[in-house]
Amino acid sequence: MKQAYQHIRLRVQDLVKQGGQPLVLQWLTTLTRMEVLEFIERDEGKAIRMFQTVNDRGVPLAKMDIVKSLLVYYSNRYLGGVLDQSIAMQFGKAFRSFNNVKALANEAGYQIRHIDRDSFREDDVLRYHYFAFNAGPFGVDAGGDYNATTESVLESFLKPALQKLRSDPSRLRAFIEAYTADLTGFFGALEALVQSTRTDRASYMLLVVQDLSATLYPMLIRLHLMGWLQQTSSIDSRTLQSLMELVDLRVFKLRGTNPQADVFAITRSLGHTTVEQVVQGLQSFCNKFMPDALLTSRLVSEDLYRNMGLQRILWEEEDQTSLFLQQSPADILELSRLNAAGLSVEHVLPQNPAFDIASYGFKDAEEFEEHKHRLGNLLLLEKGLNSACQNATVESKVTAPTLYAASGLLSVKALAASRVGKPLGYKLENIEARSQSLAQLMLKRWPITA
Repeated sequence: MKQAYQHIRLRVQDLVKQGGQPLVLQWLTTLTRMEVLEFIERDEGKAIRMFQTVNDRGVPLAKMDIVKSLLVYYSNRYLGGVLDQSIAMQFGKAFRSFNNVKALANEAGYQIRHIDRDSFREDDVLRYHYFAFNAGPFGVDAGGDYNATTESVLESFLKPALQKLRSDPSRLRAFIEAYTADLTGFFGALEALVQSTRTDRASYMLLVVQDLSATLYPMLIRLHLMGWLQQTSSIDSRTLQSLMELVDLRVFKLRGTNPQADVFAITRSLGHTTVEQVVQGLQSFCNKFMPDALLTSRLVSEDLYRNMGLQRILWEEEDQTSLFLQQSPADILELSRLNAAGLSVEHVLPQNPAFDIASYGFKDAEEFEEHKHRLGNLLLLEKGLNSACQNATVESKVTAPTLYAASGLLSVKALAASRVGKPLGYKLENIEARSQSLAQLMLKRWPITA
């Protein structure tokens, strides 16, 4: 309403400039010729069908809106409308939760890249819910399509399920009540998870820094609803949330693959499994797609500059440096401050060196190109300082008080301290040694079993 009022004020101001009061009067007279058609229908089921018919040539409805109207239709047609108000209230809660999720994920310093996109809508959460909903107790086919779209959720699952149950009012009512409540709970659980990034450092690292893969959201949300995320097992001392971090970092980020079918199978089994079985499933998943040998090889020998897991790895180096100095790792407020200000990945040896690379241990330009994006040559650094460094030599970076020394990150200061006084501050052998060191740190921090 405020935006509409401001638009009207600006529109009138422009009309006055163009033609004065006569033009404003003409504009107002035109507005009075508008006609509004009002349809009054007290039966909500019929009202929804009427709206769908009238809207047929307008903006397409979101699938969440269609699901709501479909459930109300079946309530109205086959259950005497007994669930109409309940469905409306539940969906109202779901929409409010989603609005809160979008607002929270957009806040500076707490932005969740997967959620903070214009294309991320309620329909995405509707699809995530399909992957994690157990329809077995109602005798309907929940489907096994791990590539399901919101369209197929509606057409291949929900509509056939409702059609199958419509001749049995008691089962139809039980299904609609369970599905609606669970869907609303799913939206609420996502809101709670995003909200937890304000109070739980592990959640902040998983959702904000690491930016959990979309494929893992249905499992994460369902585990939260079940109260299992913080559970440990007799076979692994870590929580299930920690194992989700492990799976995402090793397989989805560092390996760069997306085994949807395997994740779907674990997620679908959550309704009739144990914590130990989930742990075993996640461990087997990691062994299958990113065993230790492959992880070490990738961390040591491959280009990681554009890898989605790089910042999480470098934050772990920062945390370990803090602990070595007997300091507490950065808390959520400090993390959010640094992220809001901007963090980037710095090349210790610059990408476009203006010096003789041979003196730094590289036999030729080709060998330098092979190593410049390796893990050992990459460092987390504030964006402003990264820009200031440009193509400066390592010797300048580690000695100038306005460059590495000005960073608030202890890992940056530690690297600078280790290179001060060296005639050639950082060479090929240093890249290789640091790559190996960080690879071992990652194996120790994120082992497949613990």
